[in-house]
Amino acid sequence: MQCCTFEPLRLSTDRGVATVNRGQIVIGGEVSRNGTQYAFDYISNIAKTVSYDGSVSYEVNIRRFVCLPPVEPKKHMSGPPPAVHNTQEFRRAPPKKAFQPKLEVLLLL
Repeated sequence: MQCCTFEPLRLSTDRGVATVNRGQIVIGGEVSRNGTQYAFDYISNIAKTVSYDGSVSYEVNIRRFVCLPPVEPKKHMSGPPPAVHNTQEFRRAPPKKAFQPKLEVLLLL
């Protein structure tokens, strides 16, 4: 089963495989540092396993996609801001967060 494709996800990093048994859940979603979201964890694959006694578990692959570079704290500057800006300054996202729905994945067995 393939639900979607998004070419930049090929740049995501492997976070490991979680074995999920009856009554357990896996939660992915926003990853924040210093109060700012910079990545999200998502489920890249699920494989069902049935053991010899009939119990069912799932092998859940988790990956992390970084959508922004990690934010470094700015040094406090006194006085007016510099008059010359580089192009990176103009491409930076505004400090105010836009609405972003919280993504949680719930897998109940």
